[in-house]
Amino acid sequence: MAERLRSLADPDRVLTCDSTKRLAARFFSMTTSGCSKPRGFEEGVRAWCVLRKSSVVSRFDAQRYDESRGEIIGRGDVLARLSEAWSDARGGKGCTVCLVGDAGIGKSRLAKATLDLAALDGATVLNIDCMPSTGNTPLFPIGMLLRRVANITVGASESEKRGLATEALGRFLAASDVPNALSDLAPLFGLEAAPIPVDQTPDQVRDQTISTVVRMLRALVAQGPSVLLCEDLHWADDTTVNIVERLADEIADLRC
Repeated sequence: MAERLRSLADPDRVLTCDSTKRLAARFFSMTTSGCSKPRGFEEGVRAWCVLRKSSVVSRFDAQRYDESRGEIIGRGDVLARLSEAWSDARGGKGCTVCLVGDAGIGKSRLAKATLDLAALDGATVLNIDCMPSTGNTPLFPIGMLLRRVANITVGASESEKRGLATEALGRFLAASDVPNALSDLAPLFGLEAAPIPVDQTPDQVRDQTISTVVRMLRALVAQGPSVLLCEDLHWADDTTVNIVERLADEIADLRC
């Protein structure tokens, strides 16, 4: 099948079949290329042309969650504890909750239920998605989060990204702090990174970047009730883990 689709694709185009489209449709924007009858497939094959990555908020929304599944059964005790934790947070007592267990037992659905509850209360909902394929890419999940906060979409130009990043930072930081913060976080917003200053080491730049991210997220939380889901933390890179740990250490003192 793959070889047949490759032979049908125009230069610089990716074609996929119905079954792959069903699995990946919410990760990518696709358009139909019609049906064809490559050799060996007498009934014909519908081909789909991949256009671009989608702007889906999280892998959970794209891959795992299905509204048709209905309510969660048999996890009332866990849901009650999560609801209580959100109620405490909304009342000014922030906390960190860890959902642990074997794959497939429903951790993501429980987390999604809590996010839905927070959203109904008007909370800002943030997602950090960690993946095995990016575990060696420092701060990749944080970069994706910041681009969503700044409404930077796939295909945005350099000038558009810079403008949106500057506007986002201006919502959370003092105007005088924005230029330095943008320099620190430029790669995370998808912008070209500035050269490392000659008077700083890579470790110092890393620590400064972490501090700027934490400062920005703290300012965001100060603007209103917020909930942050870190999905699959065991796949995160060390620097992302450092940021999550910093936020977990400070969360009880954060106030909106």
